[in-house]
Amino acid sequence: MHHQHRATYFLCSELVSLQFVDGSGRRHTLTANLEEIGPRRLSVLSERRIPPGSPTTIETKGQSLRGYARSAVRSEPLGWIVDVRLAPNSCWSQELFTPEHLLEPLRPAFHNPCRRPPAQAFTLTQASEY
Repeated sequence: MHHQHRATYFLCSELVSLQFVDGSGRRHTLTANLEEIGPRRLSVLSERRIPPGSPTTIETKGQSLRGYARSAVRSEPLGWIVDVRLAPNSCWSQELFTPEHLLEPLRPAFHNPCRRPPAQAFTLTQASEY
């Protein structure tokens, strides 16, 4: 039996402590804003570019999430949007912590991209009203 799994990501806003290790092995700590979060990844808005591949730790509300920076994209005039992939043993859930401002997306019905929706039939009168 085949099951489709789709992770849900949430828009959010919460100040967090972001630690990363740069290419020379130096550890840096800065404050960033958590923008989006899901079970396996998150994104933060930072005033500083985090080099892709850098090990990262995000701390908030007494909890830590570890991973690595996948990308950093400049977003003028705000700063850098850093996408973080969480480590396999560092998975986020609402039970772990809930960001201060969390917007739960609408959950679409199960979607199978291989299955076409049923065709709609219109009478000639209905079709001519379009």
